[in-house]
Amino acid sequence: MVEGGSDLGVSTRSALAAVQQVLRALASGAEPARVATTLLQAALASSGGLDGMVVRLDDEGTHVLASAGSPGTALHTAVESTLVDGRPTRRVDDRSSHSVLAVPMRSGPRTVGAIGITGDLRLLDHAVLSVLADAAAVSLAADPSPSPMAVELLDAVAHAGAQLDATGALDAVLAAAGPLFGAVGGCTTTAMGDQAGGGARVRVTAARGIDRGRLLAACEDPTFRELLASPVAKAAPGGGSLARSVTDSGDAIVSLPLRSGALHGGQLVLVLPRLPDGDRLALLDSFGRALGAVLVSPELRRRVRSSNQILGAALGAVPNPVLVAGPDGHFLVVNAAAADLFGVSQLEVGQPLGGRLGHPVIEQLLTAGGDAPTEVVVVDTQGHERVFRLAIAHAAAGRVVALDDVTSRSELERTKADLVAVIGHELRTPITIVKGAIRTFTKRGAAMGEETRASTLDAMGRNVDRLERLVEDLLFVASVSDGPTAVRREALDIGALVEELREDRVRVVRPRHPIAVDADPGKLRHALAHLVDNALKHSDGEVVLEVRELPDDIEVAVIDAGVGIFSGDIPNLFRRFRQLDGSSTRATGGTGLGLYVARRIVEAHGGRIWCQSRLGHGSRFAFTLPR
Repeated sequence: MVEGGSDLGVSTRSALAAVQQVLRALASGAEPARVATTLLQAALASSGGLDGMVVRLDDEGTHVLASAGSPGTALHTAVESTLVDGRPTRRVDDRSSHSVLAVPMRSGPRTVGAIGITGDLRLLDHAVLSVLADAAAVSLAADPSPSPMAVELLDAVAHAGAQLDATGALDAVLAAAGPLFGAVGGCTTTAMGDQAGGGARVRVTAARGIDRGRLLAACEDPTFRELLASPVAKAAPGGGSLARSVTDSGDAIVSLPLRSGALHGGQLVLVLPRLPDGDRLALLDSFGRALGAVLVSPELRRRVRSSNQILGAALGAVPNPVLVAGPDGHFLVVNAAAADLFGVSQLEVGQPLGGRLGHPVIEQLLTAGGDAPTEVVVVDTQGHERVFRLAIAHAAAGRVVALDDVTSRSELERTKADLVAVIGHELRTPITIVKGAIRTFTKRGAAMGEETRASTLDAMGRNVDRLERLVEDLLFVASVSDGPTAVRREALDIGALVEELREDRVRVVRPRHPIAVDADPGKLRHALAHLVDNALKHSDGEVVLEVRELPDDIEVAVIDAGVGIFSGDIPNLFRRFRQLDGSSTRATGGTGLGLYVARRIVEAHGGRIWCQSRLGHGSRFAFTLPR
């Protein structure tokens, strides 16, 4: 027995009212076809259905008692499947993309018919349709004749379902079962897990007309627990040991499962003055099923709400945008990432999505389907273009579109392509020069003058150094990635280090006394070489390499009087491969790694690096090292 009947939905209450109307019509001797039509209309109204049919099964075969709308192949197939295996069937109508639900009508263990409807998955309530099906079976299983007992039983079902707790529901049931069956008492029980070697432990949730102490003792009897575990109505005759263990008078007892689909709501036990015959037991079994559907339906709704909350929390935690639209083109799910990307609100759920996303391709995929592109470009709410890879899924509830942000991946692929082209160019130039010099030495090295020989060797040395620096840059970038850069510190004189870079166009300005720092000499020399090469490459005049002592740091600057840098480009100068997009790259050479390498080396030493520049007035690249 499930408590919390106050959650019973309006659709269930209207279904119960419709069932009472249907059974009163049967009790008055109305034609089955007319009653089935009323029943189907109630099913469609209560469950939000569009098309439907009621089928009766007897020894002569199947008979369509009523139909509404235009039942399609999917609905016929679902009903036939339910009639064959006696189980509810749910499937998707490919013609309309709606859901199809068929539930059996049972009398005891026998399937006597089925109800099938087509509609929106969100509105097709399995519990409501089960109430209608099981209640209808009470009368449809019998010959059409007045049946006031069925009417009164279903009145009891409606009244029990309106109660707020198990005790109130049991009182309502016994109020009807007493006059109809002569029931003198009853109880409701639920199974409470398994006990090793002893089966399920039984919990009594409500009792009337039965001594609770004797009842609790009976619940320890394996035979009584077996009776309570029966999936169909089962009776124990009066006068037997089982009956006497429950009541003083030894009346017969009947156990009725309270079930809705796969969800078990416990067991209803009635104490009767005599053992019911087969027809009466079948009637009681259908009554138990109808009562179970009513009492269990709040638990079904609670589980659905809980599942929706878990699903919502899970989708909210997903970093990728996810959108779900129903067959009617309305939003069903918009997770936080999607709301941020498209500038929509969670309040959009339930609203038509047409024109709200600002992206016709994605809106088309969500509303009408079709072929999906592998990737799409979306302009986010900040005005930035982002590349997304699409994942599409179709379900009975609608269509799902998940977007995987591959913007960085796409940029990296373009960068790799440009890098390969530039690296090829950068490698080819020094290799060509070195090969030419070697060929010259091989053919006429002995005849070369001293000056020519020295010039050729100098060119070879400079280009080998260039190759070495290029390889070191690539290895450095591959090793550091985005993690910390390892440095091997030792005491050194920064003034002596910068003196190594003095040449014709490079003037060194530094204090005359030694300036000690703890640094990696190899990596620091590498960073300085890149800054000096960059200045020489982009200017024609003198380059000044300056060292200054600050209170807490040592500042090293490379100053040129070249063309300068546009202020908007300065923040991106120290990014990896940044120069590859520049128009001057091929004219001046370079891979776009030099300034990035310098930044990583300086930051690894605990310093910072920056650039000051104006177009037409040259540039000043500077960095600090802690003392």
